[in-house]
Amino acid sequence: ALAALGEFLADRRASAYQGPQPAESVMISQVLADYLEERGADQSQPAVVAGRVGKLLDFFGGDFVSAITSKRLTAYRSFSKVQAGTLRRELGILRAALGYAVQEQRLLRAPFVRLPDAPPGKERWLTRSEAASLLWQSRNTRTDTRMYLSLYVRLALYTGARPGALTGLRWPQIRFEQGDFGVIDFNPPGRTKTDKGRARVPLNSKMRSVLLRAKAMHGSDLGPVINRRGVMIADIGNSFQAALERAGIEGVTPHTLRHTCGTWMAQKGVPIFEIAGWLGHSIGRTTELYAHHHPDHLKQARKAMS
Repeated sequence: ALAALGEFLADRRASAYQGPQPAESVMISQVLADYLEERGADQSQPAVVAGRVGKLLDFFGGDFVSAITSKRLTAYRSFSKVQAGTLRRELGILRAALGYAVQEQRLLRAPFVRLPDAPPGKERWLTRSEAASLLWQSRNTRTDTRMYLSLYVRLALYTGARPGALTGLRWPQIRFEQGDFGVIDFNPPGRTKTDKGRARVPLNSKMRSVLLRAKAMHGSDLGPVINRRGVMIADIGNSFQAALERAGIEGVTPHTLRHTCGTWMAQKGVPIFEIAGWLGHSIGRTTELYAHHHPDHLKQARKAMS
């Protein structure tokens, strides 16, 4: 689908847009192609976005924008066969691409794309013993994956960074000379800021040692931190899932490690605003996700009502 998209782009670029066009004259493939080419690199996980665009093209590729109706969107839900959260992200790309076409004055008006309701936040987090077991099993695998998988797990539990921020992390973003032990800046130079906040996380002595050892063994001055023989690991999923199975842990995804980090900090009594800063969350979102884990949660309210 992506190869066909490239050919389509090459042909279409020969003729420029002549002002905003009605929905009956613009193909959905045009809209998706423009969005992927011009905004794809700004996404936190460009490869994932490209895959979702390919899936949308499989279904909507021959349609004009005017074909987007509630009935057609319902048919896509049946075609996609994914859970509500993933479906929401897929259709969210379609909505964003249509909005971008209007913004760039290529499309006169965008049809409304109704998204499924956001699923409730996942409560699953790892206990300390589960985390220890996962870390052990992340080392207990093939020699060429042992280093990158265990390093990923350590970084995810310590920083609480999103999977895309971790797999895209490069050594220049780790500044060993700053602060007491160093700083990880998850905002690489040139990255367009989105609502998926990324933080600057200070290192402690243990994580500094782990990272220096990893750099000495498998790193370079400019390359990816999570790598296998110097090559970036775009998707940690398969090796991560295999380690979970060996550890006998269920109901966990790479994102669970982020939630575990926030939960552990709340359980230790870290102030909510500090957890928000560490994770790159808003105060409101952090309160929603982690306040009930805090030992002082509703303490003043309880005291007032005593």
